[in-house]
Amino acid sequence: MSKMNKIKGKFFTGSNNSKTGEDKPSMSNRCQRIGINDIIKKDIVTLSEGDLIEDIINIFTKHRFHTYPVINDKGNLTGVITQNLILKIILLDIMPQTGHTDLAVKSLSNDAKGIMDPHPVTVNLDSNLCDVAKLMVKHNVNQVFAVDNGRLVGIVSKLDVINEISKIRG
Repeated sequence: MSKMNKIKGKFFTGSNNSKTGEDKPSMSNRCQRIGINDIIKKDIVTLSEGDLIEDIINIFTKHRFHTYPVINDKGNLTGVITQNLILKIILLDIMPQTGHTDLAVKSLSNDAKGIMDPHPVTVNLDSNLCDVAKLMVKHNVNQVFAVDNGRLVGIVSKLDVINEISKIRG
């Protein structure tokens, strides 16, 4: 077994604690014990479906987050808008046009509902840290949104996940 595989094995299985000689629960077991409610941020800057592109750009420059959830008038999560999407729409005229039909259609919209990605990655409130980490890796996203019956209640960033995993490793 290579040295890296041995290190990975100790990290994910918990192996033994070199200081006490005791076995620790596996990383999987430990991260499953941390519920989503323990890590979500509930103070969220959101966009409304009717927000105009100019207002969205102002929100991006004011708050400096990379991703914003879009909610409807009932507080339900309906989509997500990222910095990357805004940049692509702004620069559409100078970007090569091949493969950008969907983007060209979005650029004709004036509001959040027309440009948002309508498929944000979500978890419900009975999810745990492992669930969130797996979704982030699977969907290559930096944030996962916590919902309760469709209503947005919080957000978890990749940095939040890394911080929690760092705590339980220590």
